[in-house]
Amino acid sequence: MQPKDSQDRRGDRDFPLSLAQERIWASEQLADAGSHYGTPVVFALRGDLDPGLLEEALTHIVERHEVLRSVVSIASGSPRFVVVPAHPVRLDPQDVASEQEMTERVSAATAAPFDLLHGPLVRFGLYRLGPADHRLLVDIHHLIFDGVSAGVLVQELAELLAAGAEGRTPELPVLPIAYGQYAVAQRRTLDEGLLGSQIEHWYSRLKDASFALDLPTDYPRPARMSFHGASHSFTLPASLGVELAEAARRWSVTPYVVMLAGWAAVLGRYAGQEDLLVGTPMAGRTEPGTEDMIGMFVNVLALRVRPERDQTFLGLVNQTRQASIEGLVHQEAPIEKVIERLRPPRDPSRNPLFQTAFVYDEALEESPHAAGVTIEGAAPPPRTASKLDLSIEVVERDGRLEAEIEYATDLFAPETIRRIATHYTTFLANAVRSPNRPLCEIPLASQEEHALLMTRQSGDGASYDPVVLPSLFEAQVGRHPDACAVSFGALRWSYRQLNERANRLARALSARGMGPEELVGVALPSGPLLVLAILAISKAGAAFLPLDPAYPAKRIEYIVGDARPALLLTDAIGATAQPWTMPVLVLDEQQTGRDKGTGADSDSDSEAANLSDAHRSHPLTPAHPAYVIYTSGSTGTPKGVTVTHEGLAGLSGAQIEAFGVRSDSRVLQFASPSFDASVSELCMALLSGATAVFVPGLHDFVGGSFEAVLVRETVTHVTLPPSVLASLSPDEELPADLTVVVAGESLTADLAARWSGRCRMFNAYGPTEATVCATLSGPLTGKAGNEPPPIGRPIADTRILVLDEGLRPLPVGVAGELYLGGAGLARGYLGRPDLTAAGFVACPFGPAGGRMYRTGDRARWRDDGNLEFVGRRDDQVKMNGFRIELGEIENVIAAHPGVEQTAVVVREDRPGLRHVVAYVVAQAPDEEILAHAASQLPDYMLPSAVVRLRNLPLTTNGKVDRRNLPAPDDRTSVTDRGPGTAREQQLCKLICEVLDLAAVGVDESFFELGGQSLHAVRLLSRIRGVMGVEIGIKALFQAPTAALLAARIDSGQFAAITRPALIGRDES
Repeated sequence: MQPKDSQDRRGDRDFPLSLAQERIWASEQLADAGSHYGTPVVFALRGDLDPGLLEEALTHIVERHEVLRSVVSIASGSPRFVVVPAHPVRLDPQDVASEQEMTERVSAATAAPFDLLHGPLVRFGLYRLGPADHRLLVDIHHLIFDGVSAGVLVQELAELLAAGAEGRTPELPVLPIAYGQYAVAQRRTLDEGLLGSQIEHWYSRLKDASFALDLPTDYPRPARMSFHGASHSFTLPASLGVELAEAARRWSVTPYVVMLAGWAAVLGRYAGQEDLLVGTPMAGRTEPGTEDMIGMFVNVLALRVRPERDQTFLGLVNQTRQASIEGLVHQEAPIEKVIERLRPPRDPSRNPLFQTAFVYDEALEESPHAAGVTIEGAAPPPRTASKLDLSIEVVERDGRLEAEIEYATDLFAPETIRRIATHYTTFLANAVRSPNRPLCEIPLASQEEHALLMTRQSGDGASYDPVVLPSLFEAQVGRHPDACAVSFGALRWSYRQLNERANRLARALSARGMGPEELVGVALPSGPLLVLAILAISKAGAAFLPLDPAYPAKRIEYIVGDARPALLLTDAIGATAQPWTMPVLVLDEQQTGRDKGTGADSDSDSEAANLSDAHRSHPLTPAHPAYVIYTSGSTGTPKGVTVTHEGLAGLSGAQIEAFGVRSDSRVLQFASPSFDASVSELCMALLSGATAVFVPGLHDFVGGSFEAVLVRETVTHVTLPPSVLASLSPDEELPADLTVVVAGESLTADLAARWSGRCRMFNAYGPTEATVCATLSGPLTGKAGNEPPPIGRPIADTRILVLDEGLRPLPVGVAGELYLGGAGLARGYLGRPDLTAAGFVACPFGPAGGRMYRTGDRARWRDDGNLEFVGRRDDQVKMNGFRIELGEIENVIAAHPGVEQTAVVVREDRPGLRHVVAYVVAQAPDEEILAHAASQLPDYMLPSAVVRLRNLPLTTNGKVDRRNLPAPDDRTSVTDRGPGTAREQQLCKLICEVLDLAAVGVDESFFELGGQSLHAVRLLSRIRGVMGVEIGIKALFQAPTAALLAARIDSGQFAAITRPALIGRDES
């Protein structure tokens, strides 16, 4: 491939980069090895080709357009273009046997990175498929080439081939200026303020816009863009192309406007945004004579499109049309200067201002013929780079609309992009046929996908007959009367013993008037008496209200005052724990077993026989309450959730089947009695014939010898919150065939990878309002990865709905609010009809009168039919204009090997000053944790303080108690610190010089202080000259503060200078 660049630069001419080139160059510095700005084009040359004539024509083009023989030099910290002497183009034709082989050869050739410093920036290749069938590859960098340039290249190539074959002088238009002169003139125009009004127009239009498109991604967003990409091509149906063209004519707009409006509407639906910016390129050749030049002239407009949910599609088209017209009028304002004027928060993980683009082109129909050869466009090699999160190009060719979506493979899986393409096609079809419908009512999903969603909403397991808890337990007593039901240290109760004791107590309760619709409080610690009390209350027909004695007295007092139980069951200690306001029954051996000294329970004891409805105040049905659990809520005070018997059969049946619980299983009872997971644990054991294992002082072992307890007690099944699991050592011995169920909090990918390879692991999800558990994952794999573990599929008799704000089902991949329905739905909130009406709403799907619970959680369906938990609505935080998920920050910090536990919150310890704080239990130093976070998270997501704790505070349910996380003191803050070392002092001084500031803090981000890409180049040049250290611009984005840079220099991550600076010309 030619031309080769000479190292002799004497007599070279240099020019500043144009603004478009400067933007591309700065972006290129952030990329991994290789270029994401290669723009290879391939031409099919059909006919009797003379390779020598082709070489002469290409040589002439390179000589004619100086930009094709230019390289980039760094001078005084600024990039400049240097024009070097031209060299003859030499082609080495390669024979290929097929189009497939030719594509492979072209892909291999274009994979080689461009060397911007030494060149060349254009490379040619010729491939011979047959005597009269060749492919010409022009592999060229976007710095010197754009879409219009391709047309110029074809026209000049045809003329030069024809002139050469005919022995005449080629007739090419005179180029009034060279590209370098254009770049100089452009900067002069800026310096003279001639574009000031246009820049101010964009500032006024965009200053309050959202600069982040928050599309749900398949993989966590990396800390910086790698530009790794791929593409997906598809063709819109011919009939839809006709409809779009007719609609555009009818509405007096171009097809470009209609399809841009559709693209914004679809992405807005995916992102849940009604205001977004879409990049769209303009040719930028407004100066006379530039239309015949090869070079990079493109300017990009950031069009603000507002696909508001209640707006009609026709209204959006008209709004998009107006935005496009205004954009055309102000198209000369360089996007680089608009960005500088707006100063959006720096985020190297995103393109500034916009992360999606829309391009609409009409394919050139003409295929010039010269020297016996017809020149036609051919398919370029597959894309391997993406400059944005995703962008779409639509080309109208021969009446067809051919589209290609380019996307970042760091963010999206191929199936997601294929689905977006399908949704875009479906939306356009529905929109042009019903343009006056609100956007939120125009379907994205096809009828087939909608039908599939309907089938996914319900559990695919067999339904369970609604049976009350006493009957479910007594069935196991009949099957396994002598099996161990409860284990507590040395104490063992068989199913027969537990049943008879519960029957005696149930009769005593019935005699006191306890029955259906009555509420009985239970103030007992975890252990056999607690199980006994729960079963006895259920057998009497009443509902139990668990009151964990470990709870603060004030909370228990509130719950008792709110719930007003008719009776309290407790032990001797609990009876005097506080002044109870209801009758108290103290449980002891006298009331729970036979009289002292009588030996084993007797089968003939009528008091020990099972109760029937004849023994209750009135019949017990599945619709009666089984228990009331108090949960914390957004109201700030606990509220009681009344759960009926109806969902218990489905809960226990689904979990016993999924987890493989058998009569010889041993199920650890870990959860606090006041947490609904305790109901799940108890049902899992006692409704399968297994043993419910209680361990005295169990929670004291967490973070210590908990694993040894599991082994000693031969536990087969345990349910743990992620916070507790994270505190355990993955190196300690575990029981054979252990099954771990994770529930109560979001499970991170890192934690799943660490534990799922050592045991059988499930992820469970469900609020108290849906009888503990609504969805279950399959067994998780031990494969490490960034993809969050799914929360699975709905269990039997449960319905799952992912809905938008208008309660419309959302298609696969689109995040919405999670609603639950089915047999497990709670009756409501005890004594709070207002909260019940707000949380339990009418279900618009299925039979009339159906209800569904609004969880406040956000989720989305995956392609494989599993649900993915996205986060809480109230966990979505806006920082510096960007929407963030605190769980994402936690996942990154937790992945550090020196971090055992972490919790991340947003605090506002001073009015108006909100900041992210990370709490860690860790061996690694703060600086290392922050550097790790900075390597994977953008600046605006980095914690401003790290607080080290011996243990994270946990609620009695085992969840992180975020309300009791301490405020960071001055010693833990990492903001506003002055330099503490000589190196930090030196770096702060250099930053001040480059940004013309009086002083900077050692932890202040260079980019948040106003640094742009060119400032970064100058800073790194100064660091190189003053400190003798070579730092790449990518490293500055990863470590944008003086403290982080100093730490990396001290650790030897940057090389000392061993070669000359990257200056391609003599400054003298």
